[in-house]
Amino acid sequence: MKTINLIIFQFCLWSLLVTQSLNAQTNSIARKFIQGLDQTSQSNVEVYAGGGFDEVPCPAEYTNVISNTNLFTPEEQKFLREIPVIYGKVTTNSPPPGSVLIDLKTKPIETQYGIFLFWTARFQFTNSDFIDEVTPGGDQVNHKVRNKDGDGFDLGCDTYNNGESVSSGYGGPGGPEFWLQQIKHGVNDGLSVQIESGRPARLMRFSNGMAIGQFFYWAPYDNKLMIWAKFNEPYDYLKYSRKRIQIFPDINFTHIIYIFSAVCIGVILLWLSLRKQK
Repeated sequence: MKTINLIIFQFCLWSLLVTQSLNAQTNSIARKFIQGLDQTSQSNVEVYAGGGFDEVPCPAEYTNVISNTNLFTPEEQKFLREIPVIYGKVTTNSPPPGSVLIDLKTKPIETQYGIFLFWTARFQFTNSDFIDEVTPGGDQVNHKVRNKDGDGFDLGCDTYNNGESVSSGYGGPGGPEFWLQQIKHGVNDGLSVQIESGRPARLMRFSNGMAIGQFFYWAPYDNKLMIWAKFNEPYDYLKYSRKRIQIFPDINFTHIIYIFSAVCIGVILLWLSLRKQK
């Protein structure tokens, strides 16, 4: 009986030492990363909430409403409010106000399910050189709005609610749903925002194709941020988001090896001790 108790004591002591070692390592590598992005690319990214179950309370100054001047300039607020008014009910045979149809044809478009033919309409705005290329896709109508210099924006408007208000998962009244990416000279430049039920759900900014400033992704409950990060220098978000997403981004496989080794050693010690008793 004493031998068995000694074995149990030895095993518990070994487990305690391994646990302390793991805790020390965990504390030394507690830096957060944005999930879904290559971790080695984030050396100059400050991450306060990285996604998944890593959520933090949203500071009052970053409350996700379009009228928040900490998030949007007055010009941006006006632009975002005009989007559902101008584009909320556009289809391939129903142009945005102030435009005329100049082309309608089928076009092969690559989707996650393969390449399909969609009707694509091109509308010319009568008071500018902007052209709106409109393509349906699922529950959205997609817009590629450009002028001759390659400036404009990409836009996806939710058509499920036909441009009308919907109930809000973010509290308060409902509203339109759309995503927007501003473009300059053919690359991402300016706002990158997703609006759900009339309120910002996701917000980034780009300059010359690179992510800059802060990255917000609000949770639709409890006034929390699922992702909150700051890019301390221009970050190639599109490049690193296309890389293979880690299946288990938060698991340190070195820890798994330590735990497995500790269990194996404990089993061997138990087997040797029992063998000596025979």
